[in-house]
Amino acid sequence: MNEPVCPPSDQNSDCIVTIDDLFIVAEKWLDWNKLGPVATRYHTLISDTVKADTRKLDSFEDFQKALDSATATSAEANGPGQIGSLKSFADQRRAYLLGLETVKSATIPPGK
Repeated sequence: MNEPVCPPSDQNSDCIVTIDDLFIVAEKWLDWNKLGPVATRYHTLISDTVKADTRKLDSFEDFQKALDSATATSAEANGPGQIGSLKSFADQRRAYLLGLETVKSATIPPGK
């Protein structure tokens, strides 16, 4: 069941992403309890630089909200090209991946 998952253009390459790998990403790394602290550290690290940027496309307030705020602009509410929060994206992507039948049957191999 742990066959490589590759885009059609990569079928002849040495693709090494498997269903088990997708399960690990969804189960472990898209969990906000694990991803959130990492994202918060990087968000804090670049915050002063973003605030000082005079050419940014969005306001600093939008940057502050975009990490995990429920008030961040929702892509579903405002159409394509709109950005929701990183937390919202991670939660939705995790739910989607864990809902796929092929991913449901995956396991975390020992040592991963």
